[in-house]
Amino acid sequence: MSRTRATVLIAAGIAIITAAVIWAVHLPPSGTTANTAAASATSSTPAPAIWSAPAAYDFVLAGDCHRGPTSGRWHVTVAGNVIVQVTPLDAGLSAPASFGDFPTLSDLLQRARDAITRGDEATLAVDPADGHPTRVTFGRSAASTDGATCFTISQYHA
Repeated sequence: MSRTRATVLIAAGIAIITAAVIWAVHLPPSGTTANTAAASATSSTPAPAIWSAPAAYDFVLAGDCHRGPTSGRWHVTVAGNVIVQVTPLDAGLSAPASFGDFPTLSDLLQRARDAITRGDEATLAVDPADGHPTRVTFGRSAASTDGATCFTISQYHA
């Protein structure tokens, strides 16, 4: 085996291991709502909190790098993991006829997981206090937001 080929194989192996670690650390297993965000490599720093969807919660959803029905800022109310109310917050937005286009926080985590399964990119930021998602980006190029879908979550209340 040539030295160049060995280097390429080692680099590919490192990339696969890195992707697996990012997948395992940032996104919960399918069927769960827990988010076990990246734990620190040092034992003196506590890991961020693990989030589970509460029975009822609300948040402001900002669809900020894509176009479509969820673009703009929306106040979303969730009960029993089902959206029960969506209120537009930006001028020019109208109340939606249905809530089908709007994600719960659990839906956002699943969409990011699905993007990675398809070979796309996904990024996730969480609140260090309770672990709820604060930013979720997924799509063809999540790092640059070109062709990606991005949501910022704020004013979360359980």
